Amino acid sequence: MANKVELGVKAMWMDMENVFSEIVENNKEISILKRRLSIGNSTHSFTHQVDLGKMVKSALEEKRRSKEQLILDTFGGEYFESRCNKTFGDAMITNSCYLVGKSRLDEFDKRVEKLVLDYKESIKFRYIGPVPPCNFVELVINL
Repeated sequence: MANKVELGVKAMWMDMENVFSEIVENNKEISILKRRLSIGNSTHSFTHQVDLGKMVKSALEEKRRSKEQLILDTFGGEYFESRCNKTFGDAMITNSCYLVGKSRLDEFDKRVEKLVLDYKESIKFRYIGPVPPCNFVELVINL
């Protein structure tokens, strides 16, 4: 851990209504079912609503994974190790941390700045660090 620090990057969509609209626009099956439910023609309305919810959840998760991978790829080569921690809520895309050499801090900062500029209209970033590398140390205590 000598000469290394931990940096954290959290990313959240700023406008979930827009994200859900994109999901409906880009998924024909979701769009058709949503239209049917809005007309009220469905004889099994509750079942179809549950199905629609599951489809949207699955599509949102796929969209989140895809966007997270684009974000993670931005930092390639600038860290020794990374961890993706659990995300919270629908809006969070990534909750990742990186073990970075102190000599690479400036380059890592530049890559975060590029992400912020590239996604300034749609994604809010929270950049944390440098902090001690807690996510990269595991202690086992036997009593």
